[in-house]
Amino acid sequence: MVARAQAHGIRVPPATRLTTPEAVARGVIKAIQTDAPEVLVYPGPIRPLLAFGALAPRLSERLNARLGLATLIRPAADARGRA
Repeated sequence: MVARAQAHGIRVPPATRLTTPEAVARGVIKAIQTDAPEVLVYPGPIRPLLAFGALAPRLSERLNARLGLATLIRPAADARGRA
């Protein structure tokens, strides 16, 4: 999603980092080997952020806007008709 946003001229916030194809491949292999229903392959500590979003969705939404993540997510939602 980040690469696609950059290709369309959308300024990507510095808080957003790309996951490498190698990391995704390692995650897929790990999920298969351990029969895990879900494996997170994001760089950095994503679990606390996901938990925070589940526990305080409104506050998380405001924080995302401050970090500039809304500028990345909004065009993707608009393109899919989910805004």
